[in-house]
Amino acid sequence: LVQGPGILSALSAAYGLTGAGFLVPFVIIVLCFCAICTCTSAPSISLEGPYLWILRANPVRERDLFFAKVMANVLIGGVPLAVASALFVIALPMSAADAALVVVLPLLAQIVMAYLGLCLNLLMPRLDWVSQAAVVKQSGSVMAAVFGGMGMIAFPALLYAFLLNSVMSFQVFGLLVGIVLALGCLLMHLYLGRGGVRRFRAL
Repeated sequence: LVQGPGILSALSAAYGLTGAGFLVPFVIIVLCFCAICTCTSAPSISLEGPYLWILRANPVRERDLFFAKVMANVLIGGVPLAVASALFVIALPMSAADAALVVVLPLLAQIVMAYLGLCLNLLMPRLDWVSQAAVVKQSGSVMAAVFGGMGMIAFPALLYAFLLNSVMSFQVFGLLVGIVLALGCLLMHLYLGRGGVRRFRAL
């Protein structure tokens, strides 16, 4: 935002980016990478540990508990992402369609990570921890969420770069990716409302 268009030449030199067509995909990949690094929901069930019985004793529905953990992740990661996206839109030249993708796709990626982390933690809980650091840094659900998030970024990026860039515009591809991410959120939301509840009660 401070350096303005002058930063584009530095990015081109550092990462080999040439042409305006690479600007928006690069920005989106950077923001989505920040989203996958902010997944507080992946250890959220495990961190309850020996205090899990308190959640069960309280008159709170499992769906409300899941919603709170997902929304905590969305707010922690989504608010800075929204600010960063707005700054990119202000500082860099892009069309209205590109600006919409810069704002929407990282936020969708953050929501997907929040749902994915919670689903994985229900499937791979670690409740017998001694140190909370072990849950956050070494649990299977956290590692699976991070690597799954990397795949979520790498697969569409490579797919468009090597196969689809000559077939459709990036705006159309970004719209399709957004639809897939939204569908993934819906499917995980439905799972949490049914299978996730049963899994939580069995812990």
